[in-house]
Amino acid sequence: MAENKFNMLYAMSFFLSASHWVVYQGKKGEVHQHIWELELLIKNQNTDNRRLELGFADIDNLISPYLDTYEGVCLNDFPPFDKIMPTTENMGQVFYQGLNVVLKPYGLFIAELRLKETPTRGIIIRDYESEQVKREMPLFMTSCTEQEAAAVLEEPAASETVVAAGEVLEESYGYGNIDKSEKDNEPQSWLVRMQDAIEKHSSLFTFIAIATVLAANAFVYHDLLVDYPARAYPWGSDAWGHLYKAEFLLEQIKQGNFWPSYFPWWYNGIQLFRYWAPLPYYVLAGMGLICKDIFLAHIWYIIGCSLLGSISWLAMRKYTGYLPVLIIALLWVIVPDNISVTFSEGNLPRTLIMAITPIIVYLALEIYHGKADAKKQFGFVLLLAASVLTHAMMGAILTGSICLWYMITAWFDRKPWTFVVRFLILSACGILVTSWWLFPALTGGITSIDSGGINEAIRFFPLSKSLNPLLRMKDPEVFYLGLSYAGLLVFGLLTWKSRRSYQKSALLIAALFFLATTTVTSSLYLKLPLHNLLWPQRLTTAGIALLLLGTVNFDFNVNRPALKKLAGVIFILLVPALFIDSYLSHNLIHLREYPQHVARGIETAATHEGFKVAAVDLSEFGSMVSYLFSSEFEREQVFGWAWQGAQTSSNIALANTAIKSSWYNYALDRLEELGATQLLVKRDTINNYSSFTEAARDKGYQQVFINDIAAVYSVNRGPYACTADYKILGIGPGANFLSVIYPQIQVGQSTIIEDYPLQKLKEYDALVLSGFDWRTKDRAEQRIVAYLHGGGRVIVDLNGVKCDMFSSRPSFLGVEGEPLALTTPVPIYHDKPVNLQSFDEANLPWMALTLQGLDVVKTRINYRGQIAAIGGYKQMGAGSCL
Repeated sequence: MAENKFNMLYAMSFFLSASHWVVYQGKKGEVHQHIWELELLIKNQNTDNRRLELGFADIDNLISPYLDTYEGVCLNDFPPFDKIMPTTENMGQVFYQGLNVVLKPYGLFIAELRLKETPTRGIIIRDYESEQVKREMPLFMTSCTEQEAAAVLEEPAASETVVAAGEVLEESYGYGNIDKSEKDNEPQSWLVRMQDAIEKHSSLFTFIAIATVLAANAFVYHDLLVDYPARAYPWGSDAWGHLYKAEFLLEQIKQGNFWPSYFPWWYNGIQLFRYWAPLPYYVLAGMGLICKDIFLAHIWYIIGCSLLGSISWLAMRKYTGYLPVLIIALLWVIVPDNISVTFSEGNLPRTLIMAITPIIVYLALEIYHGKADAKKQFGFVLLLAASVLTHAMMGAILTGSICLWYMITAWFDRKPWTFVVRFLILSACGILVTSWWLFPALTGGITSIDSGGINEAIRFFPLSKSLNPLLRMKDPEVFYLGLSYAGLLVFGLLTWKSRRSYQKSALLIAALFFLATTTVTSSLYLKLPLHNLLWPQRLTTAGIALLLLGTVNFDFNVNRPALKKLAGVIFILLVPALFIDSYLSHNLIHLREYPQHVARGIETAATHEGFKVAAVDLSEFGSMVSYLFSSEFEREQVFGWAWQGAQTSSNIALANTAIKSSWYNYALDRLEELGATQLLVKRDTINNYSSFTEAARDKGYQQVFINDIAAVYSVNRGPYACTADYKILGIGPGANFLSVIYPQIQVGQSTIIEDYPLQKLKEYDALVLSGFDWRTKDRAEQRIVAYLHGGGRVIVDLNGVKCDMFSSRPSFLGVEGEPLALTTPVPIYHDKPVNLQSFDEANLPWMALTLQGLDVVKTRINYRGQIAAIGGYKQMGAGSCL
């Protein structure tokens, strides 16, 4: 046996998340949560070389199962704490003895144990080997069951034994050896002292906190009620449309139809709740029934959601502390993104999501720390279901965020995988509860939206804009994350070590979500699966909620007193900055008068004989014209706001593109095809008004109204059906843009060649393939070759086609594309030279393809002294492929 010449000590830290109650000043306290930090110095007393090599992982495997017994439980319900009051002092002594029993067979002994219930408070037990240590703990620890604690109310003196337990141990047995001087002299922040003072009067503070939140909401939203009914109408782009759906639902309910499946007024008819989640409309309809006015119901809906969200935060007080949770609750009333969503966007379903987010986060914390009984777990499932039934995208984001937060926190705390799986199953139950609505919506509803069209709604923002507090003064619809909130995120990351596990994971997710909204991550984000259903700007609700949870607290566990003091000073400066920054968005909280300037134009359109109407405004009028057309003047709208939920969404997206690019002939051709007999035109969205008027006149439209803002064009035509004899079929996203230039092209619904039977292809004189795809390349080529042998013509654009796995180049029908990069335009030689316009610097280098394998070269360029083919023919049978 080799002699152990080393005084070997292992330093290890563990965390225990559990709850307890104690008797204090003669009263049984409430059950409350702690995350205790256990620091151990472990002596290796072995002389055996093999056991001298015990590693940290080996010791961890001994200690963790012991501590897991108490993880996530109420300690008072588990031995020995069902008989011993689970004060931190008593816990330290129980753990000291229990862990020594576990470690002794392996030649290990605890030289020092530190147990902290907060970063600034704890006990120290040092190495003391005594026969008395081996005695049963109940012989010298205070015994107190829950029933006995109730009797303490009648005998206040009995509680003194609990407080004195540590002293009895220390004086009688020398066991505890608590370093009182170190504990008493440890510097404490005045913030922590304030927090302690508040906790002594928790009931009073809860009452004051609720009253403060109510007063804050009354102050912020006071003008909405005062100005009603003179200014009762929303100015946000989406609000009118949501209110009309609720109004329509209310009328249907009055007629006995409690689930209207068809909505006839927009986009040639839509299934009302196939794309839009139903819950917010039933809430609004119910409030409309009480208020007798859907616009007054809108006001109370906003105030009610703000109250519910801000007051719900107060339930988090046992995790964050009393004063910090009040700060969070008050901020939630005026978070810039919350206000912008409600008023600027007018996204009323998201407003309801913001109301239930805090309580979902709270219940997730309760479940994580083992404090959620069956009722709380059931409530968590129902609230997740409610989020999906309020806004499917936001419900998915919120559920995914909570699950991600839970998994990362469990990883920090080294929880077993079964712990996470149980929560994921619980979250999945929340989704499954909505399956009666969600699964039908996933087929033909929210997932059938044209991806090309929906990508237009996905936006990314440079930090110079999203963190600029001045821009929102000029443009109320600008996306503003909040400069102070970015500062709070940086502060949270800088004080990372002082954060608990659930706060660290919350900070990581908040940082990830904030980055997702920026242009820096746009290219990566657009490559993610389902990105078209998870818009980055909609991550901010969950991101800000987690940011506040992860940063707003007073416990700065920093070793150096100077740094701890500095952290407190910085936080104190950040709090007023957050309130000031948030309150500057208060100018968005207002309503408007009835929009007479637009209503007169719509009224004029309604006086003319007509069928359906189109709002040619690039959606800048928002949903206001949709409401006025349908609710006030009973005209069906086929083009305008919120087209993403329509079956004609791809047509509408292309018509919008044509209007932006001044290709008015295409736009008006498609509007005629949709059945529009009246056009409401927002004049400043038309780049060349005279050209638009001429194109409209060619289609039979006459201008019947005009003012500084809008114009109305009408054609005297009753209900009609329209058929179009398209000669060219376009396959692939690139065909969309070609069809804008050449309206003779009909774009197919699928991008995959095999989805078109040969007989269907033969109905067209020519095919345009651009950005197309296939399931099996050979079969796709055979389909096109068969079409060519029948005399058809095919135009193939290899840009955007997936590359061959061997050559890493796009190829089709024996023609291969070789990539080249252009930084300046080069002349194109066809029948005669053609000079291109200068390239946009933002798109440099300009990527193109030179073609190899053509039978006839028709178009070429001179690239670095070489002739490069960029266009030509491939002859096949009776047809030709360009």
